[in-house]
Amino acid sequence: MPFSTQREVDRLVPPTGKTDGFHFDTACPGLSVRIQGSKRTWVVHYTTHDKKRRRLDLGGVAGLSLRDARVKANEIVGKAKDGADPLAERAANASAPKKMSLGDLVDRFIRIYAEKNQRLKTLAETKRALNVHMKPLHDHLVDEVSRRDLAQRFQALAESSGPIMANRVRAATSTLFSWSMKQGLAEVNPVVGTAPPAAENKRDRVLSEEELRFVWHALEACTPDYRDVVRLLLLLGQRANEVAGMRWSEVDLERGLWTLPALRTKNGLAHEVPLPSQGFAILQSRQSGRDSDRDLVFGRRAGPFSGWSVAKEKMDLQLTVLRAEQRLCRKLKVEEKPLAVDALAPWVVHDLRRTVVTGMSELNVEPHIVEGIVNHVGAAKAGVAGVYNHARYRPQKAAALQRWADHLGAVIGL
Repeated sequence: MPFSTQREVDRLVPPTGKTDGFHFDTACPGLSVRIQGSKRTWVVHYTTHDKKRRRLDLGGVAGLSLRDARVKANEIVGKAKDGADPLAERAANASAPKKMSLGDLVDRFIRIYAEKNQRLKTLAETKRALNVHMKPLHDHLVDEVSRRDLAQRFQALAESSGPIMANRVRAATSTLFSWSMKQGLAEVNPVVGTAPPAAENKRDRVLSEEELRFVWHALEACTPDYRDVVRLLLLLGQRANEVAGMRWSEVDLERGLWTLPALRTKNGLAHEVPLPSQGFAILQSRQSGRDSDRDLVFGRRAGPFSGWSVAKEKMDLQLTVLRAEQRLCRKLKVEEKPLAVDALAPWVVHDLRRTVVTGMSELNVEPHIVEGIVNHVGAAKAGVAGVYNHARYRPQKAAALQRWADHLGAVIGL
């Protein structure tokens, strides 16, 4: 079965009566999808100058879009036409000494240095900063991680997790590279020259109900991933990176429960989040179109959702349009632009978590239930109480989250 779009690729099935077969791209000569049972792989077919036919595996379909596969296929076929043999080159590269990736460097740093020299709390923060927040760059070779790569990553973190977290990640990354230079594992520290993402002033921004209504509706103009991630942040009050990295294996839709493993939480404690009906509906709608080979709920390829800064810029632009149209009581004309007064007061995605906590408190949800919902170890579970009180308060948390979600629904007009 030939294909020409990503949707057609996603719908490919094995040839009738076979468990192994190829489907070819009509727009890119040589590119195919090989299906072997449940395994789906991109494969490029080409002919060398000495008329030998070759097949080169590009990796799993789930980890590479059709667009990117075409780029790689054209590059491979072009090399073959120029007299090269990409398959032979790959074999030669495989036998050459392997260059270290940032992910490999992080593993070595934590094992050799951090685990032996840092206190438990600092070690937990280091692991979270480098294993979780820096994961989008783990596949980069160490000597190819640029100052620009890091500056963009820190800025994205400032948007999604707040400036304080971004600064902590920047500091941990600088320590990593400084240690690596002393070990002869890196030539430079690319963190040097990057600016701290933001001043560490304590934030107290809480969005008003009117602002929440604009945010919710402005998300309609965003990508489905960003739209659903931010709406779940508004409904559940969890951390942005936790929602962006949500996995289907963590979600039990039958029980309406999302369970985060200790490895994915800031305080290293496993965490249960009961799903209100509105959050359940979002995940249920995504499940119908999910890739069965991909555990991550959001994002593409092998990673979770990313691209926070660009997505928020688009949402903020739509916010100004909606506010301008409310001010004018009509749709903007094609050539008409919103005014500065139409922009929302500066805010970051992390402010939504504070907004949810504040909103639940105003609904008279008890403080220890609010802390349980957002996985805070506060006064309610500190000291002796924390030692003996291991209650999860699942029914109370479920009732509180549903109460907040219903209130939010009334605010935004659902």
